[in-house]
Amino acid sequence: MTGTLSVVMGGAGVVLLLVGLIGGGFTFSGSVMPTVGRGPRVACFAVGSVLLLLALVLGLADIGSKIPQAEPRSSDPGPPPDPSVSAAPAPFVASVLVPAGHGALIYSDPLSTAPTVGQVNSGVSINLFCSVQGEYVVNSQNVGSTLWYRTETGYVPDVNLNTGTNQSVTVACQ
Repeated sequence: MTGTLSVVMGGAGVVLLLVGLIGGGFTFSGSVMPTVGRGPRVACFAVGSVLLLLALVLGLADIGSKIPQAEPRSSDPGPPPDPSVSAAPAPFVASVLVPAGHGALIYSDPLSTAPTVGQVNSGVSINLFCSVQGEYVVNSQNVGSTLWYRTETGYVPDVNLNTGTNQSVTVACQ
């Protein structure tokens, strides 16, 4: 709709500009434009200029609204997406809660006997994508739970994280 309006306004603006500049007496689409005096020529020139400028603004706005916006790119693409991780909502950020000098182990599955796939140092924040019930684990403060969280690389027991609650802070893993 905006595109059509800008074309019509632009066309009318060009014709009026020609009348203002030349004073008429030319053929346009098989019709002869009548010759006009100085006063009407100035008015035609002014109105034609305004119409042409408005047509350009409308046309550029219409084109700008159709240009897709690029997503910002990261230099590090990160790990490939895991199908077991829900795409929504955004991850919960939690800090690791372990004694100084130790780290929270990250397991391939929510079991302390599963292979470890990494470790997060104390005080470091990590993204939690979803939660799952797993093996019952007791931490060094003698707090136990079966709640585990899925991270970028694996699973971490809730008892080793400082989420501010004993309940899940994420959606359940699918």
